[in-house]
Amino acid sequence: MRILYKLSMPRYKWISTFSYMFFLCLLPLVHQISDITFLMDRYFCFLPIVFFADILLMEYSGHNIELFMLKSYRVKRYILLMRILMNLLMLVCVSALSYGLFFVIRHPVIKQGDSIIYYFFISILIVLMNSLIFGLLSMLFSNLFSNMWVGIGIGILTWFSLNTKWGASLPLPINMFLFGTRGQDGNPSPDATLWLLGKIVVLVLVIIASIIEYKWMEKRGKV
Repeated sequence: MRILYKLSMPRYKWISTFSYMFFLCLLPLVHQISDITFLMDRYFCFLPIVFFADILLMEYSGHNIELFMLKSYRVKRYILLMRILMNLLMLVCVSALSYGLFFVIRHPVIKQGDSIIYYFFISILIVLMNSLIFGLLSMLFSNLFSNMWVGIGIGILTWFSLNTKWGASLPLPINMFLFGTRGQDGNPSPDATLWLLGKIVVLVLVIIASIIEYKWMEKRGKV
């Protein structure tokens, strides 16, 4: 387990994660506590896109693929699952610490009726779901093309597309960035409260696609 942790969670991941979140905290974009959740929803996705891209391909880059292929399917699935869980745990832990860091640096306004605890847990849930969605998407295309940079590029392109006017116009069931959205009049959008539905639908679709790809790779002897 210790070796698995060292391979899955190298020091650069921790350093880059904390550095990136510290940079977000410095941006003058947070004025009230709901802005923290909105910011983490939109901009935290870069980290899982990069970190998940090589979850399988690290065996190739480390020239350990021959040893990895000798393991049973059950062991290989366990290793990949543990790598995913370790990355998720790190991202959730850093997001939790960053939530407090926003208060220290930006001093957001707490309006009457707002709950720090409520927005904290919403932020953690959003980070967890976004990490799975964009992380698995990045890993899916990295494995498909046997190139982590392709996975990272497609993941970033997908994120960018979803944050354009085209992405905002997507129908409700597949619109995953509804949290904190506002109408042209500046008031909260009626669909903003349905942000969880969009994330669940997209997450299910990505998980199904990842399972199909993994089964295909097993049959082809690539994993």
